[in-house]
Amino acid sequence: MTNEEFREMINDKTAFLSKEELEVIIEKELEKSEFEMDADLIEYCLDELSNINLDIDFDVVKEKDGDTNGKHIKRRCIRIVAIAAAVALMVVGTVSVYALVFNVDLFNGIIEYYDDHIRIRFDNSYDKADKYKLLGTEFAEELANNGISPVFLPEDLFSNKCKILSLEYEKTDAIMSVNVSFEYQHKKGYIYISHYASANLISPTDYLNTNGQIESVNVSGITIYIMEQNKKGTIAYKDGLTEYIIVTELSFKEAIEFAQTAK
Repeated sequence: MTNEEFREMINDKTAFLSKEELEVIIEKELEKSEFEMDADLIEYCLDELSNINLDIDFDVVKEKDGDTNGKHIKRRCIRIVAIAAAVALMVVGTVSVYALVFNVDLFNGIIEYYDDHIRIRFDNSYDKADKYKLLGTEFAEELANNGISPVFLPEDLFSNKCKILSLEYEKTDAIMSVNVSFEYQHKKGYIYISHYASANLISPTDYLNTNGQIESVNVSGITIYIMEQNKKGTIAYKDGLTEYIIVTELSFKEAIEFAQTAK
């Protein structure tokens, strides 16, 4: 399809292009040099793709917020972000799309650095815990009774150092989740546990307000990632089909020590 034919289609209000057709048009434009690319054409396709993805991904895209500091986690369509960066290419010049979008790609494709956030791609992770030592505790049994078992969590969450303040469950055909608020060392924190019905439902997670500092520890076969978010420690990892996000008011160093007690 030529650009002229495409513009005729745009003017025809009864015409409709599928997601696949729009992506093909964008990819063909990206194969051209920056001088030949049609920015208006790509922008139009991006707008249409955004509308389509809002419809398709509504049940999968999940926004989580809830702490008083305004920390929030958003799951987005990675393809749209990558293509949007290609549009910026035409402004900044001949820089590779990969270098523009991803400042660094670490941990075997699990961690991606962006200018303003870190993305963790647990859809690329296949970790599974070697053992579970806390299944007989009251907290673990509470979660199991509501469909989340086995659990792999920092041991201190099950001790008298920690007080569980609230639990909020949500269940759909695709996911069983629980939001837990707790108090640890007189500091408030939140745990988001999501158990997916199948691996293909797991999507990348973006962590905003990060400074780029991230470390990992391996505990019982699970790689746990600790990052500094809003100057506090946030912990994230996946065990099988279960994803864990622990937002704390601990320092980065304290959060690493806390994560290392997972069992």
